[in-house]
Amino acid sequence: MESPMDKTNAMLNKWVRMKRGIAQYNAPDAPAFDPMKKPSDVSEVHSIKQAEYWRGHLIKDISACIERVQNASLGENAIRALNDEINRLIGLKNKWDERIMELGGHNYKTAWTSVYECWELQGSEGYKYFGAARYLPGVREIFEKQEADFHKKLAQESGRTRADLFKCISPEYYAFTFDDTELVRCEQDQEFKIHQAELQKMNLTTKQIQNIAFYLDHQEVPMRLVVD
Repeated sequence: MESPMDKTNAMLNKWVRMKRGIAQYNAPDAPAFDPMKKPSDVSEVHSIKQAEYWRGHLIKDISACIERVQNASLGENAIRALNDEINRLIGLKNKWDERIMELGGHNYKTAWTSVYECWELQGSEGYKYFGAARYLPGVREIFEKQEADFHKKLAQESGRTRADLFKCISPEYYAFTFDDTELVRCEQDQEFKIHQAELQKMNLTTKQIQNIAFYLDHQEVPMRLVVD
């Protein structure tokens, strides 16, 4: 059973470790870092480590919301509210990205588009739709119209409709007429050469090679051997 002294020492060690962890976020001539007190404005933070700490918290919140918004059974109102919250958090994240760059830190803006899958309507001024929000009533129809307009414009610029493009697709496009007989023969020849080279390295006698050939001839996939 742990003694009271051991419990006290354990708590003291935990406090020391926490204090050391907080110390790494402190910047010279800046207020002491308090992980429980979120700054009301990014300009209050003068340390790159502190800025990245709060940015990391936002990323976790955004990820949690994006995971939840994938569930279409939440209902229309809940999905809309979640999507609004995601966009609000993204706006805060962008401010921390800019603040980190101002402090001489890493440029995180270039990596954002490759992390989360989202859709954006034309003229939405950066508002994004995640998960099930893309298929909300009223939103889905706009996306479908936007896609149809894009294909229509593309057809007009090329002078050909989508139907015309499909007419040009032949069975060869899907490799339905591909004859792999020659390819199989080439592969077999290459395998044959590899096995012959391996046999030569083994310095087997003619009798041993004949025994191996007899064995392979009775397998499901026979292998050719040349006996000198």
